[in-house]
Amino acid sequence: MRAVLLLLAVLASTSAAADQVIDLSPRDGVRLRVLVVAPERPKGTAILFMGGSGRAKINKAGRVKSKNFLVRSRNLFVKHGFAAIVPDAPSDNNDSDGMKGWFRETKEHTTDLKALLKLARDRFHVPVWLVGTSRGTNSVANGGTKILKGGANGLVFTASMSEANNGGPHVMDFDLKKVRVPVLISHHKKDECWVTPFSGAAEIKNDLINAPVIKILAYDGGASEDEDCSPHAYHGFNGIEDKVVSDMTKWMLAHQ
Repeated sequence: MRAVLLLLAVLASTSAAADQVIDLSPRDGVRLRVLVVAPERPKGTAILFMGGSGRAKINKAGRVKSKNFLVRSRNLFVKHGFAAIVPDAPSDNNDSDGMKGWFRETKEHTTDLKALLKLARDRFHVPVWLVGTSRGTNSVANGGTKILKGGANGLVFTASMSEANNGGPHVMDFDLKKVRVPVLISHHKKDECWVTPFSGAAEIKNDLINAPVIKILAYDGGASEDEDCSPHAYHGFNGIEDKVVSDMTKWMLAHQ
C-alpha cells in the first residue's frame, strides 16, 4: 500500500520540537490529516487515537481544537522521548458527527491504521505504539488484532471502552487473543464515564491471553471539572497528565 504524503506546514513549537501537518491518502479519494511532533532523536513513536468522534480538527497551520487527553498531551510524549502522531478523522468520516461508532471496527479503518504505521516507521525508524483513549481504544484494538504482520510493537489502552454505545463496539468485541505484543492499560479509579468503567481494565486484561506482558496502571488524584465522559473529568486524567504520560512512556521504553 502506498500512502501519498503532502507536507503542508512546519511550525515552531514551545517544546523545541517541530509540529508538522501531513496529509495521507490511505484509500482512494480519502484524505487522512495528521499532526506530527517529535524530539530530535525519538526513542519510540506513539500514534495517539482520541475518543469520541475522532475529530481533532487539525487545520493547515497545525492548530488543533480538540481538548482530548492524548491530543493535549502530545508534547508530553515529546518531553519523554517519543514522537507523537495525532490522526484526525478521515475525510469520509469528518463531518459534524465524525467517525461513527461502528467505523473503528471496519476494514477501511484498518487500512487507515496501516498508513499511519507506515508513516511512523518510514519517518522515525523506531518502535511504534498504538495509544488510544476512550473510544480511541477501539482503534488500538483494531490495529492490534487485524494488523499482525508489520503491526505495532505494543498497545496502550487508556480509559478503555468496555461498554458499547451508539451502535459501536467496545474493546472486548475484538478478538484480543490475537494480540501478541506488550499491552499497557491505564485507567483512573474514579472514571465515572458509563462506557469506560474502571472494572473494564481487568476484563480487558483477562481477554489478552497471548500478550507476552500486560500491565494495569491505576490512578487517583487530579480533578474532575466537567461531565463524566469529558476530557477534563477523571475520565481524561485531568490534572495528572504528566504523571500518566511519564509512567506510560517509561513502561513503553522498557518493553519495546
